[in-house]
Amino acid sequence: QPFGFWDALGHIDASLTPTATLRITGLASGDEGSLGPSRGANEVTWENAGAGLRLRYLPPGQALLTDVHIYGSRMRSTSQADVSDADFYGGSFGLRYLFDRATFAMGMQAQTGRFATSLAPVGAVRGEEVEEFMTEATVFVELGVTRGAFEVTPGMRLSAFPSRGQTLGAPTIQAKWGRGAHAIDASAGVAYQAIGA
Repeated sequence: QPFGFWDALGHIDASLTPTATLRITGLASGDEGSLGPSRGANEVTWENAGAGLRLRYLPPGQALLTDVHIYGSRMRSTSQADVSDADFYGGSFGLRYLFDRATFAMGMQAQTGRFATSLAPVGAVRGEEVEEFMTEATVFVELGVTRGAFEVTPGMRLSAFPSRGQTLGAPTIQAKWGRGAHAIDASAGVAYQAIGA
C-alpha cells in the first residue's frame, strides 16, 4: 500500500438563547505514504488535528454584538530522519456596535505557535530537537458609515510580536456601493504575517 489517508470532521451548533449561538468544531486527518518499494524505513506520515469554539451573543434590546472565538491546532510529520511539529493556540474577542447609519467594531486577538523539528544527520536515527516559538497579539478598530447605497469602512489593526520586539500597524479601507442582488465592493490595506519566531 503506497499511500493511505483518513479524515474526520464534526461540529455542534446550539442556540443557547434566542440571541446567543454556540458552535463547536473539531477535525482530524492523517496521511501516510511509502517513498520506496518497502515500508518502514521509507515511510512518511502526516497527522493534523484542530478544534474551535465560537460564541455570538446579542443582548435583547441592545445593538451590541459580542463574538468570542477560541481555537487550537496541531500538525505533525514523521519520517525516518525527521519529526516536525507545529502547534497553534489562540483566541479572539470582539464587540460590534450597530447604529442607524454607522457600525463601530473593536476587538483583540492573541495567538501563540510552537515549531519543533528533529532532523537527523546522515547515518543517525534521530537528531537533536530544535524549537522555535511565535507569539502575536492584535487589536483592531473599524468604523463603517452608510449613506444611501454607499458604505465605507476604514480601520486600523495593530499587531505586536514579542518574540521579535516588533509592533506593526496595518491600515485598511473597504467600500461598497449598491444594494440587493447587485453591488460593487472594493478594499485596500496593508497586512503583516509573521513566520517563525
